[in-house]
Amino acid sequence: MPPLRFVAKALSTEGVPPSELGMSMAPHPLMYQELAHDPEYQIYNGRLTPVRFADVSATEMYWKVRREVILRHTGELPIELVGPDAERLANRVFPRDVSKVRVGRCAYQFACYHDGGMINDGVMLRLAEDRFWMAQANGDLYGWYRAHAADLDVEVRDPDVWVSQVQGPRSLEVLAAVVDGEPPEPFRYFDIAEVSIAGQPVVITRSGFTNELGWEFYLTPDIDREAVGDRVLDVGRQFGMIITSAQVFRARRIEAGLLNAGSDFDRTVSPFEAGLGRFVDLNKP
Repeated sequence: MPPLRFVAKALSTEGVPPSELGMSMAPHPLMYQELAHDPEYQIYNGRLTPVRFADVSATEMYWKVRREVILRHTGELPIELVGPDAERLANRVFPRDVSKVRVGRCAYQFACYHDGGMINDGVMLRLAEDRFWMAQANGDLYGWYRAHAADLDVEVRDPDVWVSQVQGPRSLEVLAAVVDGEPPEPFRYFDIAEVSIAGQPVVITRSGFTNELGWEFYLTPDIDREAVGDRVLDVGRQFGMIITSAQVFRARRIEAGLLNAGSDFDRTVSPFEAGLGRFVDLNKP
C-alpha cells in the first residue's frame, strides 16, 4: 500500500442522517471562520482541529506569526477541578507543586504514570483557591483525575470550554483594540485576566505555543462565542491577522524548544529523559 494520510473534511449534512460516530469529532464553535480555506481536520482530544488549509501555505503562516499576528482555533481540552480538595488532587496528579501557583496565574504542568512515564502536558489555570482548568494536549487525563480523586472532596468535569490563540509580535496591539475598555495591566507571561469582548466576559491568558508574543482566549458555554470570535477576527485583520491551521506551529515550536506530547515524549519517556526534570518536585505535598 502506498503511503496515505487520513483527514476529516467538513461536508454538508443535507440528506444525510446523523451518525453516532460524529460525537467523537466535536467542532470548535468558531470553525465556520476556517471553512473558506477548504480545511483538512484531524482529531485532537475528540475535537476537530485544522491541520492544513488549501489556500494558505505553511511558509505564509510561519512568517505571519513571526512578523505580524495570527489567529488559531485549537483542540486543547480544558478539564476543571473544583472543590475543597482540588489542590490536593492536582498535587497527586502533577509532579510540580501546585500550591505555589497563585490565583490568577498559569503554570506549565504534565502528568506521569507511577513508573514516571509521561502521559500528557498542558497549561494549568488557577481561577480560584479551589478551582483549576487544565488545558491539556491530546490524550486522556480525565480518567487519571477520577482514579486519584476517589477519596477527595472534588469534582472533575468538562466545562465545555474552547481555546483560541492570538500569536505574533502585534498580538497585544490586537488585544488593546479588541477589548471593551482598557486592556489588563499588568499582563505578564502566564497571567490570567477577565476582559469584555463584544460585550461578553472572556477569560484570557498570556500564553501560547509559538514562543512569540501572544494570548489565548477561553470560550465558555454561557457567552455569545460567535460575537467574540467575529470581533477578534475583524479587528485582527486591521493588523494583518490571518487564520491558520496547526502548520503554523510545527517549525516554530521546534525552533523554540517546545515539546509536543506524543511525538517528543510518551509513556516510555520520563520527565528527566525529556529534559523536564527541573519541573519535578520530589519533596512537594
